Amino acid sequence: MVIQANSHCFYGVEEMRNQAHGLCRDYLHGAWQLISPDDMVIKPISGGMSNFLFLCELPDDQQPLAGEPCQVLLRMYGQVQDGGHESITESVIFTLLAERRLGPKLYGIFPGGRLEEFIQASSLRYSDLRSPEVSRQIARQLATVHSLDVPICKEPRFIWQMMKKWIRMTKECLDDRTMAEHADKVDVIKSLRLVSFEQEMEWLKRYFDRVPSPVVFCHNDLQEGNVLRHSDVKGGRQRLTLIDFEYCSYNYRGFDLANHFCEWLYDYSSPQPPFFTEHPDRWPSRDEQLRFIRAYLEHRSKTAAVDDDDEHPVMDKEQLQREEESMLDEINVYSLGSHLFWAVWSITNAATSSINFGYWEYSLCRLRAYQRQKQHLMETDPRCPKMAQGVKRNLD
Repeated sequence: MVIQANSHCFYGVEEMRNQAHGLCRDYLHGAWQLISPDDMVIKPISGGMSNFLFLCELPDDQQPLAGEPCQVLLRMYGQVQDGGHESITESVIFTLLAERRLGPKLYGIFPGGRLEEFIQASSLRYSDLRSPEVSRQIARQLATVHSLDVPICKEPRFIWQMMKKWIRMTKECLDDRTMAEHADKVDVIKSLRLVSFEQEMEWLKRYFDRVPSPVVFCHNDLQEGNVLRHSDVKGGRQRLTLIDFEYCSYNYRGFDLANHFCEWLYDYSSPQPPFFTEHPDRWPSRDEQLRFIRAYLEHRSKTAAVDDDDEHPVMDKEQLQREEESMLDEINVYSLGSHLFWAVWSITNAATSSINFGYWEYSLCRLRAYQRQKQHLMETDPRCPKMAQGVKRNLD
């Protein structure tokens, strides 16, 4: 998830410069050991809702000595929360993806952040996700990620473990009456207090059990800010690179697909509070979903053929149509998981993050979307559990 470079940072300017210089000096060596903190060029760049990002560069008059990079991306984690994704696991995943050229190179890992390759690229814009060619490229990239065999737990426990911990933190946060001191947040927080998040999570587990989805290695946060468009063009096509694997885990395929399409609804580039806008009418049409799914399946089939992978044999037309319909069904149901997951995430960040973003409003927005989709499915899908609705009254 992305916000702009003018976000307020909790680091002082000189403190950040000195810390960044020390990290580059110790991890990169070479020319970085010859320059002072004042010599180093450091610029804040567009960051995420969980991290602060800085471009660190050697000065123009200092050339690399032994192949060390002349510029790197310094990622500082915005906050470390109880229940945050395991940093060791994330580092293993990032290293694996870097070695397989599915993400930026990794230059250093340290408590509180890492040094990465700086790619001459720009994040996709919200409107780019609807581009047919961009959508097909993202589908192919996601199919590659889903095919990876990563040495971490392969049970789909991640979203439930994270939500359980976040829900505990959410309850503590909402029970803290000082959270409602700001007049413009009172109504939002009152609405959030109407929700029984534990009941919603248990209800969702039962529903997912009735709508099985393959368990694959997932990105889990595939939105426009986490897709880079390279500045250079190769073969007449702009290259895309997926970044920010902070939430990667083995998970339900349906969650990753649905989560990406949910991101078609939210624009995080607004310069005014709450720094995002929602566009429910932008949900991808059936044809747009099928375009993505067909590119995904085609790439998966080609990759399996090259790797002689029997797990994904070439399908005939009838089998392909059944797989397409199954994936459409997964997207429809697992979109609930995306909305609830980011809703509870947003409440925990509202209480702890130093990043300037409307976390309270975003949580309520995602909960309302969750409630609307849940009501629709309860009325139309016979597999949908009818009990433990959780929301005590309509949030709209």
